[in-house]
Amino acid sequence: MNVFFRSLLSVGFLKILDYLVPFFIMPFAIKKFGIELYGNFSFLLALAVFFSFCLDLSLNTAGVQYLSKLNDVVEKKSFVKSLVLSKLSILLVALSLVFFAYDSFFSSEKLVSIVSFVLISVGLSLTNLWYYISLGSFKSIISISLFFKFSSLIVLYSLVDKFDDFLYLQAGTFFFIGLVSFFHIIKKNIDGNFDTYFLVSYVRETRHMYTYSIVSGTIQPFINYTLYSSGDGVALGVYSVTNRFLIAAVNLSSAINNSLNPLVSKYFYNTESDAFKVRFFKILSSLFIYSFIVSVLVFVASAYSVSRLANQPLTPYVLFFIGVVSIATLPSIVNQFLTQTLHLFGKSKRIRNYVLFSSMFSLSVVYLKIGMDLFTIVMLGVSLTPILILCLLLWELKCINWRW
Repeated sequence: MNVFFRSLLSVGFLKILDYLVPFFIMPFAIKKFGIELYGNFSFLLALAVFFSFCLDLSLNTAGVQYLSKLNDVVEKKSFVKSLVLSKLSILLVALSLVFFAYDSFFSSEKLVSIVSFVLISVGLSLTNLWYYISLGSFKSIISISLFFKFSSLIVLYSLVDKFDDFLYLQAGTFFFIGLVSFFHIIKKNIDGNFDTYFLVSYVRETRHMYTYSIVSGTIQPFINYTLYSSGDGVALGVYSVTNRFLIAAVNLSSAINNSLNPLVSKYFYNTESDAFKVRFFKILSSLFIYSFIVSVLVFVASAYSVSRLANQPLTPYVLFFIGVVSIATLPSIVNQFLTQTLHLFGKSKRIRNYVLFSSMFSLSVVYLKIGMDLFTIVMLGVSLTPILILCLLLWELKCINWRW
């Protein structure tokens, strides 16, 4: 458990760093370049994050688990080397397609944005955080991130006057963090052999997990866009505030699930089935309690922000609206852990079907919103979906054969 807490603190620190640095960047950028140009940067960053997420091959979950079941040191190094180099190859092919997609690539107006998008995407993909999670050792990646991120802040406040320079600086920060991390990983695993067997075997095992990860990451932005275009100003304001706290809570809590993943994987591959079952349900119970507390905190923080910062009266309708959105925090956190564990039992195909069913349900509610107000749409399309997935995952857990 000491390894778990050390991993939790390290992953948590990296998550907090990802939230902390933008707080220093945003005021400067908005004041210097205006909110519209900063919005362009935010959109570009979101696009690059989603692009790199699509090329991640679910390594943060499945890659960690696959590495845990390998016992031979050379095999482990070969797996890491093969996956990291394969991921780089896929990235280069994908970026080549992006270049061809732009007819006016050599337009000076678009060149800066495209180059920045490429640098950010490459940096995020080359970082390979999954490798550090699987080892439970984060000293290198923390040192790399701290050096480049705080160096970029110094350069930003002292030298940057043009928006193009701002874009290049932010993109370069992501790129160099990823590049240094990439060479560090290759150096640590230089004794391994590149073998396409590992890539083929890994893809065969994780194709269903990859499918439901992409579906989950793609559906929610469409739902949010529809909600934001509905026109109910007060409800949208309340939803926006609460949803921001919900997303922050789930993202920060992913540090716990990322840290639990290698621990649970080792239990699964190295302990008796009865012992694993006892440990698993202890962890699950604790996670339920933690998620409930976080849901309450999301509700309190959202209500405070709506009341004090947005000067919106906390009517029963507003409080109930906040509560409906906040309650989605609990299943969203627990679902991450359950999908990781069920993948160990080879249930990725079933999970994919559950996620597809729930996502289609959400989309149908949101897009066929005839006669429904925004509150009903949010309740059915946003909050009920993770609860539905949680119920289906718990049912799947009940049906598992705990003997192996």
